[in-house]
Amino acid sequence: MAGRLEIYINTANRGDGEDNLGEWGTVNGRKFGLREANVACRQLGFYSASHWNYSIYTEFGVGNGTIFLSGLKCSSRYQQHLLRCKHSGIGSPTYHYTHDQDVAIFCNPVPIWSRPYKGQVRLISSNLTRPSSGRVEVHQKNQWGTVCASAMSQGAADSVCRQLGFTNALGRGISSEPGSGVIWVGETSCSGSRRCFTSCFQSHKHTYGCNHTQDSAISCTFDFSKKSKSAGNKSACKITGFPLSQLIFYVCGGLALFLLLAFVGILVVAMGYKIKKKLSQKNYDTLQ
Repeated sequence: MAGRLEIYINTANRGDGEDNLGEWGTVNGRKFGLREANVACRQLGFYSASHWNYSIYTEFGVGNGTIFLSGLKCSSRYQQHLLRCKHSGIGSPTYHYTHDQDVAIFCNPVPIWSRPYKGQVRLISSNLTRPSSGRVEVHQKNQWGTVCASAMSQGAADSVCRQLGFTNALGRGISSEPGSGVIWVGETSCSGSRRCFTSCFQSHKHTYGCNHTQDSAISCTFDFSKKSKSAGNKSACKITGFPLSQLIFYVCGGLALFLLLAFVGILVVAMGYKIKKKLSQKNYDTLQ
């Protein structure tokens, strides 16, 4: 996978979106390096970049129109969205830049989910030009599974998008491309946006009323007004044990059972003491 790097910007709110209010623009090569190329490839759904170059020196040639990003500097190769990296500003004055400095990237043809972690999410779509939209899938127990559309609240959809590096969900509904195999999630508990979708669900929770004709699909966006909402990552979103909600359920359930057994035990001891006292009194009266 290789080509001139362009980014779609919603010119209404200067964010990354998928509507009819934006345009495609190029990325300037000032400060650009392999780390930034890696982030771009990860945003496109690939694990890493092999290299980058100025597009004028490649078969892809130079772009035209707006140069949207310049001075791009990412803090880590594992960031998942270019707009979370430092840059000079969207569409900032670029009169001293030309399209001769447009960037081209070369991604290794290995999907980002080729080495999945427990709780990783992905969006699956046959439309490869829109990697920010698709059927929601979650990886657990060494297999990918889908999510019921009825479980995908706005908060849950926002959480999926944040785990993927975006800020929120632009839309949600039933997938036009049904999945197959296991359905992992039938219920969520996200009342608001969280940075990890794994904070929102329990495996196989109420999936009996769902089938693949009801698989969830969402569309993610990057809204600059919500940039302060941090993105999820492997270290934060990987499921290492029980999900927090499930852990709380078991702890509270265990505590309630302990208190119930303790109460029953005290009640049995008290009743035994009362019966013993009555028998002692009866024996005493008999001796009298």
